[in-house]
Amino acid sequence: MLPKINCEEKRKFFDTFYGSGSWDVQTSIIYGSVKNVPIKRKRSKTDKKKFSRNYYIPSADGNDMKVCKKTYLKILQISGSTMHQAIAKAKTSSLCDQRRKHVPHNKSADSAIIHILNHISSFPSTSSHYCRRDSSKKYFDSRLDLSLMYRLFIDKLKEEDPNVKPPRQSLYEKVFRRDFNLSFKPPQKDTCQTCDRLNKLITAEETLRAGEADTDKLRRLRKEQELHHRKAEAARDCLKSDMENSKTEDNLTVFSFDLQKALLLRKLITGVAYYKHQLSCFNLGIHDFKSGKAVMHCWNESIASRGAEEVGSCVLKYVKSHDIGPRMVVWSDLCGGQNRNFKIMTIWMYLVQSDKTNTEEITHKFAEPGHSYLPNDSDFGDIERKLWHYPEIFAPEQLYCIIENARVKKGKFEVINTHEGGVSRWYQGRGCYR
Repeated sequence: MLPKINCEEKRKFFDTFYGSGSWDVQTSIIYGSVKNVPIKRKRSKTDKKKFSRNYYIPSADGNDMKVCKKTYLKILQISGSTMHQAIAKAKTSSLCDQRRKHVPHNKSADSAIIHILNHISSFPSTSSHYCRRDSSKKYFDSRLDLSLMYRLFIDKLKEEDPNVKPPRQSLYEKVFRRDFNLSFKPPQKDTCQTCDRLNKLITAEETLRAGEADTDKLRRLRKEQELHHRKAEAARDCLKSDMENSKTEDNLTVFSFDLQKALLLRKLITGVAYYKHQLSCFNLGIHDFKSGKAVMHCWNESIASRGAEEVGSCVLKYVKSHDIGPRMVVWSDLCGGQNRNFKIMTIWMYLVQSDKTNTEEITHKFAEPGHSYLPNDSDFGDIERKLWHYPEIFAPEQLYCIIENARVKKGKFEVINTHEGGVSRWYQGRGCYR
């Protein structure tokens, strides 16, 4: 009869087995605690059993205590096959863990992977225009895709060696996604004209002077490019700083305004609609940095145009209808016909001198041309994504309703329908307001 084992001895043996955390040590414990002994008596002549096994666990007095197989497996929480495999491994080979260390029989050749890497790297790529500092992602030409690239890769291999066995397309796609941070989708935002011009000039100069020392012209272009990027980053840092200050200073109001691209109506799926004149609708968005809310001033070309007077009227209406602090910081792009002109300046002068507002100081800031990514662009992106779900729009009022409900999680947009007569006029640069 086997002796009775207390719970402390079971717990100690269990903790020793799993406390190591090593497959090699656990295999050694199993191999050392299970012993093969000769068979004392065979049940029949056809019995092929060659040995029996005794199972032991350490006891408190330092001697091994014999237990049955069921108890042994239950204490270690292992199966019989795990025990048999550990003993067989210890007999036939070393106790080192060889799992996941063998070379797979279907492993791709290193030469094939190198060919794929070189082929993908041979395609020219561009970086995102606004996310240059925050992201290392590159973009391929939108006309490319993985299937086309793989076909070009196969053609190139066959030109070099007609008898070569090309790798599978799945391997090509795996290497593309694993080893590269690339995408075929072009950046959604417009690129900067200055950046594009300097990149082309620098590339042309480097190609022309390949292998030669940098010329004065190349150094001048690189210096101009570096200065342009620093200005853009400085403006972006200033915008972030104003956004943070607007949330902590009660006497400061910061907002940005921008005009969305013209939205054309009527939007129809009928082919004849492409040959008809469409109505242009305009949307001036004003985004408050503190609350994150946006107000959309909408009108169409039958009511007014989209010049400085129309933009200034919407901004003036926004300032008068909201609680603006003594200090006001305004952000916009550098569009001279709409934002940076004498008429907008006279509006700021009117607000500072007017008794109807408590504004004492107005600072109008402009982002670097081509890098003026304002919060309004994110608002307009929500609107454009919403419009994509509406293939048919018949009237401006229907469009304004869609704009109002374009954003749900952060709250709906406030839409103001600017009717005829809602545009303020500033005469002859005299600052006369009507």
